[in-house]
Amino acid sequence: MLTVNHERFKSDHNGTFGLISGNGLTLLYTVEPPIDDPEHPCIPPSLYHFERTHSTKRCLRRWKGLTFVAVGVPYHTGILVHPGNTILDTKGCILPGIDLGTFGDLPGVRNSQDAYGKFLAWVNQESELLWNITESFEQ
Repeated sequence: MLTVNHERFKSDHNGTFGLISGNGLTLLYTVEPPIDDPEHPCIPPSLYHFERTHSTKRCLRRWKGLTFVAVGVPYHTGILVHPGNTILDTKGCILPGIDLGTFGDLPGVRNSQDAYGKFLAWVNQESELLWNITESFEQ
């Protein structure tokens, strides 16, 4: 089973930003909702189990298809990994990108479709992942 290392380095009202890496995976940036979002905060730092699934409905009009979903996260359901650029594209999900950018006045990740393709190529035929989330900033 592959392990994804996800280090969050910043969180503010514009989102929670991090980097994911793994053995053989090129560094990818991430954006998630702010930690203190009252409706859909990002999941707390911990080690999580993700399972391969096929999403049959679109997440905020953005994604439908092959993905991974977090299993057994207290008080959170439907946490997926899928393409998207800013917190407007997520309700708790993890969005990968090749680099950081700005969309209007909102920071986010760029080239998310490409990043998601790299992620899927890396996980290949894995049906499960360990996802280790840490934070390197003060709250």
